[in-house]
Amino acid sequence: MLNLTDSSIYNQNDDRLCNGNQLQETNLVIAERVRLMTIKEQLAKEAANTIAPTYKSTLSL
Repeated sequence: MLNLTDSSIYNQNDDRLCNGNQLQETNLVIAERVRLMTIKEQLAKEAANTIAPTYKSTLSL
């Protein structure tokens, strides 16, 4: 008789069942979120650099 732990989809690191395809999709989703967060941070920096000089010149008027 086979045990659950004999299954090829048993993940011994965290005692959860995982489907290889689902795990790969999860990793892709995480990678995409990180990529989008990086883009968002870069856009925020660029916006701050663009707006800051305009705001400073407005304050000095």
